[in-house]
Amino acid sequence: MTTLLYLEPHSAPITHVTSRIILTLTVIVVVAFALWGMRRGWLGKAKQFDDLPVPMKAPATLSVPITENFEARFAGSTISGKWLQRITVHDLGTPRSVVASVHNSGILVTDEADFRLWISRDSISHIRTGRGIAGDVVEPDGMTIITWTLGDQLIDSGIRIARHGDHEIFLKAAIELVNGVSA
Repeated sequence: MTTLLYLEPHSAPITHVTSRIILTLTVIVVVAFALWGMRRGWLGKAKQFDDLPVPMKAPATLSVPITENFEARFAGSTISGKWLQRITVHDLGTPRSVVASVHNSGILVTDEADFRLWISRDSISHIRTGRGIAGDVVEPDGMTIITWTLGDQLIDSGIRIARHGDHEIFLKAAIELVNGVSA
């Protein structure tokens, strides 16, 4: 029973080319509109923080370091008490790998590129641990959260030190800095 291939039924030819083109263009337009809306929302959110000043630059000569440089993850910054309202200006809301250290006059957070955040001792109001910030969630008490003032705004910045032992050292030094123990 030999069957000739040309006698076998074939799949139907594409007969609705126009409807497929219209569907494809519709999907492209919907995706483009969604991207445009996301961009517009991000820029609108950035306008909310227009009055937020640029963070203070680190002094040319840093004060005496209390801790060594610890590898860490900067989780970003939010408006204090509103842990999902990420700040979208001055790179304060951008998570990144950093190196963090405590000095006699403040806390320095830097990365290998151009991010250099100096939180002076005078601007820090509170140091605590937490579970996360701005959608970056870790184990309980796994993140150091620094509450500090920038202009007239109270800000929470989250730093997750890479190793647990280093986390304890960093946290203890930062709390002593704020309480004035290691002046």
